[in-house]
Amino acid sequence: MVVVLPAPFGPRRPKISPSPTWTVTPLTASIWRIGRDGPMTQRQLSDALRCTPRNVTGLVDALENVGLVVRQPHPTDQRATLVTLTDRGNQTARRWHAGYRNLGRHLFGDMNAIHATDLVAALDHILERLRNLEPDANRHDEP
Repeated sequence: MVVVLPAPFGPRRPKISPSPTWTVTPLTASIWRIGRDGPMTQRQLSDALRCTPRNVTGLVDALENVGLVVRQPHPTDQRATLVTLTDRGNQTARRWHAGYRNLGRHLFGDMNAIHATDLVAALDHILERLRNLEPDANRHDEP
């Protein structure tokens, strides 16, 4: 899944920079997840990212090649390898986490409890409608 969030524009643009393009890719999701949850096996990362173990191997290879993660022996399971952020990977994850916290404060920091409750209810309603879409709901048979 790729989520693209538009960068804020205008003269009052806040200083927020979780990633230069605000795009979440499998590579950035890997760094984000390991930074949040700590070292994990490739299988755990595969489950967390909802992708195949083979795909995770390629992701970890790419991240290792640019110095963001290292593979280390699992301390209790000789068959497993832990994927761990390097110092550079930790710095990157911390910067992104701080950026997303700043974004959250910017978007919702002055929202009162009533507005927050209304927003959650509206988003829940939208998610429920999306879950119940018929497979052909995107077809437009209009003349």
